[in-house]
Amino acid sequence: PPCYRYGAGCFRSRRERTLGSRALLKAESLSLLVRLARMDADADSAPDDRMDRLLKEVERTSFEPWTVDEAAHWVGVSRRQFTKTFKAAIGKTFLQFLTNLKTARVKELLSSGGYTVAGAAYACGFGDIAHFYRTFKKHENQTPLQWMSV
Repeated sequence: PPCYRYGAGCFRSRRERTLGSRALLKAESLSLLVRLARMDADADSAPDDRMDRLLKEVERTSFEPWTVDEAAHWVGVSRRQFTKTFKAAIGKTFLQFLTNLKTARVKELLSSGGYTVAGAAYACGFGDIAHFYRTFKKHENQTPLQWMSV
């Protein structure tokens, strides 16, 4: 168990010179210093840097389920602040951005010719094919099959 949870109890065992107490104290101290250093690095980064890192991560993992709360946590702000900042910076809501990204990826896969419509939709993170068809038609003003035939 970490020393910082027990406070003086950990130091008391050091005075008693129990086997391994010195190594435990050193290991827990180093672990605490690493955690503090990581917290400082995240706190020092500007919100724009954190937003840029989020955008890169979402683009890399857009096929995974993302929520606004997860994105806000990634940036380190509240949900309300995140939605306000994201819309001001990007011009779309987070979910609109994510949906546009997924739709663009589906179009890339369909253009490659190696995927069916359902396969491309599932590969890009759409879990429901009916929802995908509605979303695609809303964005492209045509169904995926019509888009492929053009």
